[in-house]
Formats: sequence, C-alpha cells, structure tokens
Amino acid sequence: MRKLLFILATLTIITSLGCKKITPPRVLITVLDTCYKPVANATVTIYVKVNGGYLDPKEKIPSVSDKTNSEGQVRFEFKNEAIYNVKATTTNPYRIGEGMIYLQNNKEVEKTIIIR
Repeated sequence: MRKLLFILATLTIITSLGCKKITPPRVLITVLDTCYKPVANATVTIYVKVNGGYLDPKEKIPSVSDKTNSEGQVRFEFKNEAIYNVKATTTNPYRIGEGMIYLQNNKEVEKTIIIR
C-alpha cells in the first residue's frame, strides 16, 4: 500500500511540473518622436525582409500592421518564436523609424521605435 501511494504521489508531482503551458510570443511596440513623446495614430508594421518570407507560412501572411493608441503603443501576438523587422510611420508629416524584434515563447517583448 505504501508503494502504491508513493508511486501515485510521484506521478502527480511529475505531471503537474512537466505540463507547463507555453504561451505564444507577444510584443508591445511604443512609438516616440525625437522629443521622446508618444506618437498616436502611427502605423506599425511587423514584417520579414527576406524575399518570399512570411510571418505565418501556413496562412501566407507577409506582414501585420496596426495603429498606435494615444499612448503611442500597440500590441501584437504571434504563433511562433522568430526575428522580425519593425517599421513605424506617420503621414502628416511623413516620419519613419525602424528596428528589429526577437520573439520568444512565454515572453512579452517591449520595443521602442523613435521616428524621425
């Protein structure tokens, strides 16, 4: 009986420790101007520079874009770890800033892009 209880307790501990759920990579992009003030309504695009590269090869998605909020921030979530390029632009006046992000599972990457 003691052996059975020991085995059950051991299996319970192993399964509870070994089944850690992996969360997909997330990124928070903050866009600032040269005075380090947040830029609202900037278009942030995350993309792959390599010809024929996709953010999601199964869905054939070449890039994702979204606008920043009033705090100059925008969030994205991805399916896989990867290295991507980031570009932030405004139209009036036209300004641009670029950078790179390295996404890892179970982490939210924070990246600040300065537009000039």
